[in-house]
This record gives sequence, structure tokens and C-alpha cells, in this order.
Amino acid sequence: MNHSSKLSSFFIFPAAVFLSHLTVARILHLYSLFPNIDIPFHFLGGLSIAYTSAKILSYLEEEKLIGRLNAILFTVLLISITATAAVLWEFM
Repeated sequence: MNHSSKLSSFFIFPAAVFLSHLTVARILHLYSLFPNIDIPFHFLGGLSIAYTSAKILSYLEEEKLIGRLNAILFTVLLISITATAAVLWEFM
């Protein structure tokens, strides 16, 4: 598997969450019936961002593009990347 297809495979989960959200919001109009459905989608969105970030960091380690990260640094980077992506998403 080449690099671009491997990297793009990391984004399947976030894309599925986003498409599910669009389906629920724009096609099924479930937000008007169940306004609290936003809570699980926020959770799934954050989870998908963290999952993708972890996969990318692990991939960068495997390909020796970054040095080996200990568990604490990996966790700090993962939380930082996830929080930054979530804040930028909310700004959008």
C-alpha cells in the first residue's frame, strides 16, 4: 500500500461520522425531533479526530519521519492535536 492510500485510509472513520451527521441533520431532520442528538455526534466527532491523530502519529513513527515518542509525549500530543482540531471545527 503506498503512502497516500495508507494516509487516506485513516480518514474513513471521521468521514463516516461527518456523513452520518449530515444524513441525520439534512436528510432525516432528526435534530428538530431530538435536539440532544447533538451530544453523541460531538462525542463521536472528537473520538474520530483522536483516532485519526493517533493513527497518523503512529504512522509517522513507523516511517521514521519523527522520533520514537514515549507514552506521555504521545498522549500530550494526541490531546493537543484533538483539542486544536475541535476548536478550529467549532470556529468553522
